[in-house]
Amino acid sequence: MASDVSHVTLDWPATVVVVGESERVEAALEALTAEHDGARVVSFKSPRAALTSLEDGGDADVIVSTKALDSGSGVDLLRHVTEAYPDLPFVLAGADVTVTDERTAIEAGATDVVRLDPADSSGDGVLRARVRRALEGSRPRERPRVADRSDAPRLLGGTSETIRRLFEASTREAVAEAVVESATKTLDNRYAAVYLLDSDGQHLRRVAAAPVDDDSEGPVRAGQGTRLWETFVTGDVHRHRGASVGQETGADGASVTLPIGEFGVLDVAVDGPDDEAVGAGEQLTNLATAATAALEQIAESQSLQRQAAELDERAGRLERRRTLVDALSTVQRAAIEAESQDELEQRVVNGLADTGQFAFVRIERVGSQRDRLEPRTWAGAERGYLDAVDLRLDESVQEPAVRAARTRSTLVVDDITTGLRDDTWREEALTRGYQSVLSVPLYRDDRLWGTLTVHATDADAFDDEVAGAFDDIASAISNGISVVERKRSLLSDTVIDLELTLTDGTDLFSRVARETGATLDFEGVLARDNSAVLFLVVTDAEPAAVERAFESAPLVDAVDHVPHGDGELYEIELESVSLVSEILSSGGTLRDLTADGDTTRLLVTLPAETDVRRFVESLEQVAPDVRLHSRTQRTRPSRRDQPFRVEFEQRLTDRQLEALRTALLSGYFEWPREHTAEEVASLLDISQPTFNRHLRVSLKKLLELLFDVDEE
Repeated sequence: MASDVSHVTLDWPATVVVVGESERVEAALEALTAEHDGARVVSFKSPRAALTSLEDGGDADVIVSTKALDSGSGVDLLRHVTEAYPDLPFVLAGADVTVTDERTAIEAGATDVVRLDPADSSGDGVLRARVRRALEGSRPRERPRVADRSDAPRLLGGTSETIRRLFEASTREAVAEAVVESATKTLDNRYAAVYLLDSDGQHLRRVAAAPVDDDSEGPVRAGQGTRLWETFVTGDVHRHRGASVGQETGADGASVTLPIGEFGVLDVAVDGPDDEAVGAGEQLTNLATAATAALEQIAESQSLQRQAAELDERAGRLERRRTLVDALSTVQRAAIEAESQDELEQRVVNGLADTGQFAFVRIERVGSQRDRLEPRTWAGAERGYLDAVDLRLDESVQEPAVRAARTRSTLVVDDITTGLRDDTWREEALTRGYQSVLSVPLYRDDRLWGTLTVHATDADAFDDEVAGAFDDIASAISNGISVVERKRSLLSDTVIDLELTLTDGTDLFSRVARETGATLDFEGVLARDNSAVLFLVVTDAEPAAVERAFESAPLVDAVDHVPHGDGELYEIELESVSLVSEILSSGGTLRDLTADGDTTRLLVTLPAETDVRRFVESLEQVAPDVRLHSRTQRTRPSRRDQPFRVEFEQRLTDRQLEALRTALLSGYFEWPREHTAEEVASLLDISQPTFNRHLRVSLKKLLELLFDVDEE
């Protein structure tokens, strides 16, 4: 079927009257005169001057007014014009036009409203297109008659009930249905359909049509359905002789396709000859303009709702952040104030449970056999969960705390219902109301000590921010445990001395002494990165032979040495499963170590409340031949400097304390120096500037404490 698609063209002397002061509006419309020789723009600064010109018979084919005028507003002028000249098109335009202004103008009878974005010049082209569209059918004719205000509803595309329905609609679909009903029932057209742009910006989808046909029309993709997309893209009204897109018309029928702003198009089948189609087009233009305003109102409302939801979500994040910061502060205070590790742990779980965000909070420790987690303390709704689940440190066990301990990493389960049949722990958790869980490993002196686990009654309770906060909380707990242990060790008057022996001659130190003939003298020991660093002075042996013996031995990660008096000072980094590493991680202090070719003896000091049997059992896991030779409980001589030492160590981080001790033990403070700053930094596996900074900060804190200088 042949088609005749026509665009709005100005081939007669059309006059555009501009009212108000807006250089942008005038410039945009002056460009219209350059595009069409027959068009001219006449400007009036005041509404009174424009009305006087109309009363005197001045030419006007469309009025374009700004919102702000020197007396009254553009809407006030609109009401005067529509009352006196109801057939004269009126366009309200400007950067200060709001959605409320748009609705008010449409209800008052505006032909179109154009909201200009100050930051987007493309609106100028939209304004010109809307003015061209308003001029459709405005060929030279008699001056419009003064009409009754009752004509306004007809020019708005129907009754006031239609306008009310449009602006009370809460969805795009409701607006589309109101438009279709008005186009078919009120304006008595054969067929009408509204196509709205999908969220992907690539499809026009029919969302309302009357009469409804049985065929479900699919979306029209960009570039397809030429008339619909051309109308949508250009903003021009298209008339088509013949069938509409969605309905076949009779021989005398035509179709009109109109843009609905940036939202879609209205496609209508009109009965009758061309002149009737032109008259219907004017009414449908006003209806499409009203629909545009209604859809803009919905879009703005939805935008406000999204902004409100984002603000609520942001407020929720801020509240969670404040809660976690408070929890971290609780842990840090507990680390300073707690007198024992048990007290520290209880204060941590109670503090987290009291936030109200977590249903159940628990701490487990690695058992003495290092083959399972043992519950230590908890708070909240435990409900028998710990007795019901398997906490063995076995690859087959998938319980979150076990996995966090086994992998040495933070574990988050966002939704416990996922894989419900695969893991028995999930069922146990769900029956107790838990929906998500997070678990983080805990360390003491860089050695895995246990886990902190929290359960929530909501799924997806632990986002990246929360998980990161729990990493900080876990670090604070680990630091707190170290502080409590150091404080207890320094302040305790009563201690236990253990003499331990290895008598089979196969241990590291006996073997080195036997192979090299060396004498080994203990200088000191440090805990570092889940291992131990032992300092020994070796005499009566060739340094190269001693170094080879240590390097070839199992459980030794690295060896370094420098001259030291009559011998060599060796720094020996031991693996985490070594006997010395286990002594440190279990809370002991290594005081001495001697070895000959057959026997190694170690002197270890423990706090008085230590369970010695359990301590020795933990050592047997890494050194089955270790034996408890003697046990002595003694009262240490009173030292007036103990409080000073406690406060000093509390002021230092573990890394600063390690740097200071390593520098001392390695001979950095000797004269001449036995190790340079670069060499000590290498022993610590850090850069020289970092070592220098740790050392300067540590010494500064020591001097501040010594001379009673307040920290800033």
